[in-house]
Parts: sequence; structure tokens; C-alpha cells
Amino acid sequence: MKKLLRPLTMWLLLMALPVSAWAAPFVATATAGVNLRSGPSTEHSILWNLPVQGYPLQVVEERGDWIRVVDFEGDGGWVAQSLVGPNHALIVTSDNVNLRSGPGTNFDIVAKTNRGVMLTIVKKKGQWLQVDVPGHKGEAWIFNTLCWGE
Repeated sequence: MKKLLRPLTMWLLLMALPVSAWAAPFVATATAGVNLRSGPSTEHSILWNLPVQGYPLQVVEERGDWIRVVDFEGDGGWVAQSLVGPNHALIVTSDNVNLRSGPGTNFDIVAKTNRGVMLTIVKKKGQWLQVDVPGHKGEAWIFNTLCWGE
């Protein structure tokens, strides 16, 4: 009986978790110049500023009209929900990453990129993401374990 109760209890506990506990959603800055603050109001100090529109952030906590977010390096702060929107970008997490002409290692390398570069997601195919690369014409694909934010 104990063997049955333990998994059942764990399952019930997991079902009671809010959806945000399963997988933290991603958002992106709706404009350039978004301030991340030390707490959930404009009365809290500014920790840092995101000068780029569309920068992906992972939601960690929600409190009223504010959300606590982290970036790909784990740095975080609070931002008003009105300053973020849906995410359509990713951040490359390694250096010297191959971008390929199609979704697989059998496709040609068309470009290389490095850690910290933000790319716009065009579409997904399995574990591969087609991205828009400034200055590159044609398709460019990256494997999802080499990036953050999707």
C-alpha cells in the first residue's frame, strides 16, 4: 500500500502547483530602455536598464502588476507587466556556435555566433530553431540547447 500511496501523493502535490511552477514563461521588453528594479514598484531603486527592445526575460514571480524576471545569466529584477510582451527572441549561451542552413547537423554551416548575441526566432522544428541573422540572407538554424529564451 505504501508503494502506491507515495507516488499518488507526489502526483497530487504536483497537480496542486500553479502552472508557473511547471515552466517559467518567457517575456520580452516591449520597448528599449526598460528599467529593472529592486522591488515591485517605481519607488524601488533601478538595478539596471535594458536598452534593447525584444530582449527575452524569464518570469520568476508575479506580484500584482509587476513581475520578477531573470536574464540568461541569472541577473534579475522587477519590471512592470505593461513594459513587457510576448517573446520572439533568444540569447546564444555559448561561443563559436554554428548556425546551419537547415535543422540538423548534416546541413552546411552558414554563419557562426557567440555568447550573448540576441537572435529573433522565425520558427521551430523539433529541437532546432530557425533564426533571423542580421546581414545573412537565407535560412540559419541553431540547436535549442545552445540558446536561452525560447
